[in-house]
This record gives sequence, C-alpha cells and structure tokens, in this order.
Amino acid sequence: MRLFSGFSIFRQNSERSRRASWLSGRRGRQGVQDRRVPPQEEAGRSFVSRNENLRDIAPAVSVKAVVIAVSQEAGISTEQLLGRSRTHALARYRHLAFVLAHELTHEPMMQIGRAMNRDHSTVWAGMKRCRERMLHDADLEEAYNRVYRKLKVGA
Repeated sequence: MRLFSGFSIFRQNSERSRRASWLSGRRGRQGVQDRRVPPQEEAGRSFVSRNENLRDIAPAVSVKAVVIAVSQEAGISTEQLLGRSRTHALARYRHLAFVLAHELTHEPMMQIGRAMNRDHSTVWAGMKRCRERMLHDADLEEAYNRVYRKLKVGA
C-alpha cells in the first residue's frame, strides 16, 4: 500500500516507531521505574503521600449516619435536612452535616454532594461558611462537638 507511505505515522523514521528506552533492556517491566533511584529507597519512605488511601487504617462513618445524627441533634427530619429549603436554621445544620461528612467519611466532596442531593461546590461553600460560623457561634460549635463525639464513638 504505497498510498499511505507518505503519512508520518507510517514512516519508519518517525518518533512513534522507535522503541521506548525501557523496552530495550532485559529487566522487563522494572525498566519503567526511575533507574537513578534504587528500589530499596523507593519502598523505604517514612511519609504518607496525599494520594494514598487511608480508609483501611481509619474507621469511616457513612454519609447516611452523619445525616441521621445531625437531624437528630437539630430536631428536624432527614427529609428537611436534605430538602431544597434555604432557611437559616436548616442551612446551618445542613452545612454542619457537610463538615462532619467531609471529616468523618473520607469521601470526596463530589460523593458527599451526590449523597445529599447537592453539587460539590455547594458542599465546599457550605463547609467554608460553617467553619466561619463556628468561630463566633458557640451553640453551633457545641452541636458539632456532640455529633462528632457520638459518631466517633460509634465508628
């Protein structure tokens, strides 16, 4: 098929046709690793990277348990807490649920938002607002501490 020989992807001297440097060695897939760092130093790190999953060592609580505990603390139903109402009293405890869910479940904001029928940016903004309110509102901080202790003991 001489028709396609003019395209760069079919030329023998193109960059794509050359073998990668790690393929030429006899070490198999080990060649993918950085050859300047010995494997012993790579495995012997003493810190936890931010991408490492810590769920196996930290007990987690479900978002459902957080919502139930916050609704019991506030004296409202879970339907009201998860509903669309934007009244101050409901939004205050909804934001508290965002903060507790983020701290106790180890879930990303997107998953918390899905569980609570919200967008991740709404979760982020609500968490920010709740943390600012807790600096000045002692009642909200006490509610946070009570629910946190209740969920941590149950975990």
